[in-house]
Amino acid sequence: MSGLVSRVGVDLDSHCGYTLILAYVRAMLFGDVRTFYTKHGFHLEVNLWESIEPNRSLDIRRCIGDDADRLAVDEYRVNISGDTRRLDTLFVGRLKNGESYTRHEIQVL
Repeated sequence: MSGLVSRVGVDLDSHCGYTLILAYVRAMLFGDVRTFYTKHGFHLEVNLWESIEPNRSLDIRRCIGDDADRLAVDEYRVNISGDTRRLDTLFVGRLKNGESYTRHEIQVL
């Protein structure tokens, strides 16, 4: 089962409630969803009901509404370089200009 993906992450760079609800409902079609509030929007983590190939995970992330730049980087990793070690990275916290930012889990529905 090496190389299969059992979780996808989605980065929404918006605090719009409608965008979050739409992404959340779409994500529920694929697995169990956890949602986090971040400085720039939301993160969704979807624990898939079944493991899938990395290319399929990109399709699911696109369907849910993942950040286009983030998807482009991972498409390069999967299709050109073949390096999937850092595929689909969502940060749980970061330090920028001496200021700490973390995400906080929220309940959507």
